[in-house]
Amino acid sequence: MFKRIDNFVRGKPFKITVDGELFSAFPGETLATILLTSGIIATRKTLKDQNLRGYYCGMGVCSECVLMIEEGFEVRACQTLAKPNLKVKTLL
Repeated sequence: MFKRIDNFVRGKPFKITVDGELFSAFPGETLATILLTSGIIATRKTLKDQNLRGYYCGMGVCSECVLMIEEGFEVRACQTLAKPNLKVKTLL
């Protein structure tokens, strides 16, 4: 599992919900950061073979980390900043 860097001052933590479970987040963190530091490595499955997919390129090119936010939009976890009270659904 990955770990957040602890040797600098962060903003005030807040909560987001992923698949109905609460997670802590800090200002400036992407959804991928929050998921990876929480031990969640898969965000979706492939349509054909149902293989797990998740964080891969880290720069928004591959779309492997796609998940859904509360407004019904599919977004890339590596490119989407968390905001307080955001509700996220993985596509598993």
